[in-house]
Amino acid sequence: QGARLGGGAEEAAAGRFGSSVAISGDGTTALVGARSDAGGEGAAWVFSSSAGAWEQQGPKLAPPGDEGAAARFGYAVALSGDGSTALVGAPQTARSVGGAWLLQRVAGSWSTPARAIELLEEAGKGYAGMSVALSADDSTALVGGPLDEYGAGAVWALTRGALSPPVVSGLSTPSGPEKGGTSVTITGEHLGDATSVEFGGAQASFRALSPTSITATSPAGVGTVDVTVTSPAGVSASSPAD
Repeated sequence: QGARLGGGAEEAAAGRFGSSVAISGDGTTALVGARSDAGGEGAAWVFSSSAGAWEQQGPKLAPPGDEGAAARFGYAVALSGDGSTALVGAPQTARSVGGAWLLQRVAGSWSTPARAIELLEEAGKGYAGMSVALSADDSTALVGGPLDEYGAGAVWALTRGALSPPVVSGLSTPSGPEKGGTSVTITGEHLGDATSVEFGGAQASFRALSPTSITATSPAGVGTVDVTVTSPAGVSASSPAD
């Protein structure tokens, strides 16, 4: 169906483009891994199909910052049924402890969380992320680590609460004194597992009330800042709403 797909100018050296592949349930979205891209950092490309023609959707996907060094991001890939959620394994991240990233597509753009999904009880260089699977409704994921615990191997099952990063959609109080101490109710999604709340990078005391609400006390600070929430699934993306 059309010309073969490739990484084009974005592929760095011998990327091993096509070392892993996934396709959405309706056949209109494809995810292609290139585990050796950029000297082993790895990458993945998303393509969408319309009227029988495939086009790359956005820039290539890669892990952020230092997390990506020799990570083999894209060693394994999976897509939800509608193609809006991707799970990408990176078995050599964190010095081969391994990990996986969950990415969401919103309005044609893909988000990459600042860190991999937190996997509990990892033992040694497990190469977690060497295999991944994602349910059609993206509510459940599996991450395989075949070398965990000195080769015994392990699989982690993760539900939506552990998979979906927090989303901040509103703040009850838009401003307060520079000395801090203002009570602010943060509303959004996936807030129940919050581990920290920051106002412009400054830690705030908080209490998670429900999956959609957090009460926080603003720290001292000056100017307009982003309010971000962190959970085991990642950090909320900055937006005008926060």
